[in-house]
Amino acid sequence: LLDPLGIPPQRLLVQQRGSYAWTQDINTVMDIDQFESVCNQVLSSGGAVKDPDQLLAMCMKGLDLYKGDFLPKSEYESWVIPISTYYHSLYQKLVYKTIELLMEREDYGAITSVCQTAIGIEPFDEQFHYYLVYSLYKDNHISQAVDHYNHTLDLFYNEFSISPSEHFKELYKTIRNKEQGINTNLDSIQEALREEASSGAFYCEYPVFRDLYQLERRAIERTGDSIYLCLLTLCDLDGQVPKMNVLNRAMEHLNGAIRNSLRCSDVYTRYSVSQYIILLPTVTAEKGEMVLKRIIGNFHRQYNRRDLSVEHRLQPVLPWERKNDMEAAL
Repeated sequence: LLDPLGIPPQRLLVQQRGSYAWTQDINTVMDIDQFESVCNQVLSSGGAVKDPDQLLAMCMKGLDLYKGDFLPKSEYESWVIPISTYYHSLYQKLVYKTIELLMEREDYGAITSVCQTAIGIEPFDEQFHYYLVYSLYKDNHISQAVDHYNHTLDLFYNEFSISPSEHFKELYKTIRNKEQGINTNLDSIQEALREEASSGAFYCEYPVFRDLYQLERRAIERTGDSIYLCLLTLCDLDGQVPKMNVLNRAMEHLNGAIRNSLRCSDVYTRYSVSQYIILLPTVTAEKGEMVLKRIIGNFHRQYNRRDLSVEHRLQPVLPWERKNDMEAAL
């Protein structure tokens, strides 16, 4: 490894007091020292660098220096772990600082690039994903923003059995509710609203499902139709959440069973790591039970594991209660 330097290895590695060390006779430059120096200058509260352009340039230099965790082939060595954690923490803080500076400039393309690189190094930092979705949205890449939000949702469900924070979900809702430009051509509006051809029930994210649920409540207050809210919970034989490797695959099959067992006008969403909820309009309790049992039967035919069960519940949706003018005024 040292031969390409053109210096005899015995001059570079010296023996001192029964141990080996790197010589101090030849000046060397180490990327970890450069990286730490940049971070100290950029992140310190009373840093000497005040010029925003220079500050951003130093941030970008520091990000370019960090290629991944310290000594990854020795990452489980006891002496490596605290050092690796220290540099990794500095890197995360440096990313946040860089995003802050780029946000002030509204340079969303650069934020997208920084976040994509950062996620490649640290895939489980929610803030990196949040700012990536935000920058795509602000840069008018709406479909890409929604796609990455869904990717993040699946990632956190599958790896940690959790959903992203409410802060992240509010961003998704903002994107979905983004106002469109003025357009008087109904043909083009319908074309933009048209979904790709698909079969089975309509799957949507929870915020959209919640809006549809509220809309249905308002409708039945006027029409008197019946509609049921259904809950499907995947569990093991002890009633507990299955292990992650089993749960992830089982939830995919349960998703398919729901989609293919319902009408195309029916709506469902993932409610938690092991649950789906469904809206079933214009059915009785007996028919609702039959639908849920058909879903469960189809699930077990697709994914035949005797150590899993699907519990089901359904409940009628109550009509929306309109407040009278006096109550509203109070």
